[in-house]
Amino acid sequence: VGVTGLAMLALLGAKDSAEDAEERAVAVERAARWLLTTFDEEGILGGRTGHGFLYDHGIATYALCAALAERDVPSLRAGAERAAQT
Repeated sequence: VGVTGLAMLALLGAKDSAEDAEERAVAVERAARWLLTTFDEEGILGGRTGHGFLYDHGIATYALCAALAERDVPSLRAGAERAAQT
């Protein structure tokens, strides 16, 4: 979860050619869709696994919010809000 969030942030921060923008957008969308499937019943992204779960949750939350700033999608907004409230 944390590594996916970091990858999303790297992709969102990349400003290469316009040709690469569409490919990056697809990768960010796929990553965001996957992250949104990892919520546990308490609203933690990836669940409470391992001792670093809060770092994973925090990074993934930041990535979802950054993706939302790029493109306002209802499912992404709901997921980012849920993650931020946890």
